[in-house]
Parts: sequence; C-alpha cells; structure tokens
Amino acid sequence: MVKAKNELFKNLEKDMDNVVELISLEEDLAVVKDEMAEVSTLLDERIEIEKETLEL
Repeated sequence: MVKAKNELFKNLEKDMDNVVELISLEEDLAVVKDEMAEVSTLLDERIEIEKETLEL
C-alpha cells in the first residue's frame, strides 16, 4: 500500500512538472504571438509606404 502511495506521489509530481512546463510554453507562445502581430503590422505599414513611393 505504501509503495503504491509513493508511486502515486511520484506520478503527481511528474504531472505537476508537466503542468508548469506547459504554462511556461503557453506564456512563451503568447509573447511570440504578440511579437509576430507587431512585426506584421510594421510590415503592412512598410508595404503601404512602398506602394505610395512607387505611385509617385
């Protein structure tokens, strides 16, 4: 019984480590997503400037 209980605690610890890792990955992905949106906006602005320049 004690062995099974210890095994359950080990599994719980592993699960908690996985949850922490997933949360960290989600946070990193959110940062990347925000940065990509920023880059996309800047590129769109640059394209518009280039289009206006070509029309001159």
